[in-house]
Amino acid sequence: FSTAAEKGVPSLGDGELKLVWPTMGEVRGSNLGYATGGSIPGATDKISREHVRRRLHSWRGAAFGSEGSKLPHPPAPADPAGRGRVMPHVKTFARYAPGAPHDLAWVIVGSHNLSGAAWGRLEKNETQIAILSYELGVLLSPRFIGKNRASAPFTCTPGAVSHRGESVPRCLCLANARPATSVVGTSKVRISARGDSSPGAGEFVAFAPLPYRVPPVPYAPSDKPWAVDAWDETPDTYGRVMRGGIADRFDASGTF
Repeated sequence: FSTAAEKGVPSLGDGELKLVWPTMGEVRGSNLGYATGGSIPGATDKISREHVRRRLHSWRGAAFGSEGSKLPHPPAPADPAGRGRVMPHVKTFARYAPGAPHDLAWVIVGSHNLSGAAWGRLEKNETQIAILSYELGVLLSPRFIGKNRASAPFTCTPGAVSHRGESVPRCLCLANARPATSVVGTSKVRISARGDSSPGAGEFVAFAPLPYRVPPVPYAPSDKPWAVDAWDETPDTYGRVMRGGIADRFDASGTF
């Protein structure tokens, strides 16, 4: 997966691993406050490890705020999926080119946590790998997108609108794209993380709206990573504080 995954396209080489992980402030200021952090089950002893901490990137991006009791909605161009104030449970893996960071060489969406149970552990002097979980993932690359394209995006929620009052179809993955009937696919297909990406001459652009910014934004020095067992005395939107993994109600009188 260090390559562009396309025949005739130069390899992208080895890239730096970047982990998108919400900050404490982003969870606190989300639509459900600390309670929504239950969908992000990373513990302090795992998240605080140096090789993890230095790779962390924020969910929203520093330009649109990561602190406060209630986060504002980021502007639509920077939040094409409308998920800036909704905390994730989705697992995505993607590769973009440094020179064209909004263009994606491939995307994987799956159920795989970053755990030994999901990805496997080496055993018996590294002679075998043991995987404990059944997981499901979908790989998308330009050559898997076919010639026959729908005139309108597919939606499971026809007539619904986003929190901005906009039509939900703009939030859909692979708007107006369909799978190729063979592995050969078609030429001049590009996958973009931006919904407003304009196609070039003879080119088709498939919109893959990842729910975070691409390229991701590194943590600021003051950012603290979310941990499901964290302690934080700053109340969220609903007046709750975090105490060792329990979102306790905050009493306005100053007592708990």
